[in-house]
Amino acid sequence: EVYLFNVFETVIGYQNIDKLKYCIDLIRLNNNKGKKVIWLGDDSVERQELVKQLNSYVDIFITSEIENISDNIDEMKPDILIIDTIIGKQTTLKLMTYLQQTNKLPIIAIIPDDFDELGKQKLIASFDAMGMDFSKNLEDVFRDIDRKFSLMKKLKKSISFPIENKNLNDNNEQIVSSTSFKEANNIHVLVVDDDEDTLFTVGEIIKNIGCSISFAKNGAECLTLLKTITPDLVLLDIMMPVLDGFETIKKIRSNEDTKQLKVYAMTAQAMLDDFDIIKSNGFDDLITKPIDNSTLSFKIQQRIQKTLK
Repeated sequence: EVYLFNVFETVIGYQNIDKLKYCIDLIRLNNNKGKKVIWLGDDSVERQELVKQLNSYVDIFITSEIENISDNIDEMKPDILIIDTIIGKQTTLKLMTYLQQTNKLPIIAIIPDDFDELGKQKLIASFDAMGMDFSKNLEDVFRDIDRKFSLMKKLKKSISFPIENKNLNDNNEQIVSSTSFKEANNIHVLVVDDDEDTLFTVGEIIKNIGCSISFAKNGAECLTLLKTITPDLVLLDIMMPVLDGFETIKKIRSNEDTKQLKVYAMTAQAMLDDFDIIKSNGFDDLITKPIDNSTLSFKIQQRIQKTLK
């Protein structure tokens, strides 16, 4: 049987019940399972409260005993595992890897909401890397990602900031048709990413719209370029060498010459967990990876319209 979540899903904090239900819905839609859940985590009032809210939604067995989790799985045969990334003073990343490889169950990882933003994103990035390790080749990974996005569309969930994407289907054609190639050509976009394939893909989409474009391969190159150009929009990857997206946006916002720039984060779908993290770090919006042509085109067209007003 094929499971959707070879790549981990993540939820930040015990308050995010909507995201937790959303992950469960995706699993159900993929394999018609998802009623029986084992949750391995710290005993806490917050977790007990969340379990009460979920009791009518799923059948949850809760435990804090790491040493017995394999026996619990053998006995209960759950559809889903929910695992806290920190239990007591122990991290559970190696345990998740072992359980994923031996039981082939979808796992939802709970990240503590008292982690600082950079710590959260590093944890999420490590889940992405672990997910890549589970597949034999990149084709398997992208097949899983394609399936995930297809299911997301079926659930009619936004893949971007809700306010910005609220009327995407209704407004997309209108915005594209009302912006001429000549007008778009006056718009300059700076794309910052260490991945050559992403730079090429995003570059082609932007060129097709008619905007001019510059590239940087890390945050340091981005900041150097911003001394000589003033783009109308910056698309900034989060996880990069030399200077990552969070450090780069801090420097952009602290500089009088660049603090008003429109900057959109580019990041993996697994990091969609908490829009507040992206917003609170100074980003104006979010573009998810793998890059979706229509979504990126729409957002750039949307930016063009606001710039031309």
